[in-house]
Amino acid sequence: MSLIEQVITLPSNDDTGKFIKAAGYFLHNLHCIYLDSTTFFALPNELFECIFIYLSSTDLVYSFLNISHPRLNALIYRFISRINLSNASNQWLVEYLPHIQSMITAMQLNDYQLDTIFPEISFDKYPKLQCVHVYNIPNNNVKCLSYISLFKTRLSSLKIVMENASSEVSDHSYLTLLQPENCSLEILSLSNLLLDIYHYHIRPLMIKQLTVLNLCRLHDLFLLFEHLPFIEYVKIGVCELNNPEEVYNYDNIISSTSLSKQLHTIDLHISHHCDEYTYKYLELLILRFFISLKYLTLDIVLIGLLDVNRLEKFFKLKQFQFRIQMISSSYFCPLNMATFPTYSHVICYSNSQDNIQTLLSLPNVFDLFDQVSNNIINYRSNINNLIRLTRVKQIKLYDTKCYTIQFFKFIKQTFPNVITLEFFHYCYLADDLINDNNITIDSIRSLYIHASPDYRRIKRLLLLTPNIKNLSASYQTLLKLKNGLQDEDYLLQQICQQIVILRIHSMNKGDEMKSVFINATII
Repeated sequence: MSLIEQVITLPSNDDTGKFIKAAGYFLHNLHCIYLDSTTFFALPNELFECIFIYLSSTDLVYSFLNISHPRLNALIYRFISRINLSNASNQWLVEYLPHIQSMITAMQLNDYQLDTIFPEISFDKYPKLQCVHVYNIPNNNVKCLSYISLFKTRLSSLKIVMENASSEVSDHSYLTLLQPENCSLEILSLSNLLLDIYHYHIRPLMIKQLTVLNLCRLHDLFLLFEHLPFIEYVKIGVCELNNPEEVYNYDNIISSTSLSKQLHTIDLHISHHCDEYTYKYLELLILRFFISLKYLTLDIVLIGLLDVNRLEKFFKLKQFQFRIQMISSSYFCPLNMATFPTYSHVICYSNSQDNIQTLLSLPNVFDLFDQVSNNIINYRSNINNLIRLTRVKQIKLYDTKCYTIQFFKFIKQTFPNVITLEFFHYCYLADDLINDNNITIDSIRSLYIHASPDYRRIKRLLLLTPNIKNLSASYQTLLKLKNGLQDEDYLLQQICQQIVILRIHSMNKGDEMKSVFINATII
């Protein structure tokens, strides 16, 4: 049977499985190409493209580069012109990269690969390169800084991602990307860099899309908008609201005549508390772009109760997504959910002390939920529909009361894709949960415990999350587990043995835990 006949006769009940199998078959039998090239090139373009979709760009180069065929080369081009090199070995880069450099328009790479890919800090070998994403940049490494000038002057799109989120203000060299001199960038993304723009003189930029996830203060947000006259898309996170010595005049931006008239998307995440004064100007800022604005995302924390009528104007946008946490020093009166329009689903839930209320628009777009307590079961909604928050990947629990079996049933049903569960300060479990091992949350892969539960509770938590691979707990908690573990606890032993990363909150190295977590790397 010829190659094409074997591919065509693959099982067709699952199209995705068929394509993957076909791709694997082609690679495994690649020598057949030379023996049956007429048949091979008789395959339709659509089948080639389906195969290429399921292969990485580096695998495509490795498998098909030496086949000199104009039609095949044309088909492959769009799959390798945007290439991910982050997993490529140094040998692959040396052997294969020179053959495709002239085709590449966009690439992803890791910081340690910069010298190999751009040995002369030049784009001479990459005449079509317009987009570069650099990942895993060590916070104390200056290598990437030597490429900043090249990236700024030659690229139209640049993404910089540091290895870890920094708690210190970043090197001002990265802020040169926010200077207009010789800057060709239209799209810029900076992640895990804590940026202090207030003390760095910036001037109007040509950037059209900007993502900056760690601004030092709200003042920096307003300054950026002042100097982005052509911005179309902006996603900004503000991690602190520390006031600088100089007081920012918010009226500057409200009266500015140079604000963008093309801004269609605003995505704001402000983690520290906004008072009525700062929220007022944030609201006025957004309204300045209302003529062109279509999409608005707000993830903010407010001091005091928000008059929900102030949100009414934002519902007129094409899309308005929000999570608004409102904090009070005392008990909150429940919000009137009938205030919200029925064409937009909104829920409200409170924390364990009933002094924080969270308003959330659905469908949810946020992957992290914080301050989750038993009270979330009693959420209120403007529409009488069950909720299912499939986007959520991480949940941080905080409650001074016992977590019940009803609570974890709700978590399992409402957050089907959550993979990280984190307990803060308290880890009380109700007797009904401890005595019933039937409820499990199989999606959880990482469990963080910032508390000191006794043996019964740590045992139940592990049985609750039978598929975890990462565990973080105190030395005292793990010692209770080790000392209480019985020979007949087969399932518990199996869960401990499948853990690959064990983080211990202690100065003690925890080497004795190896007898329980035999496959884990202890950190």
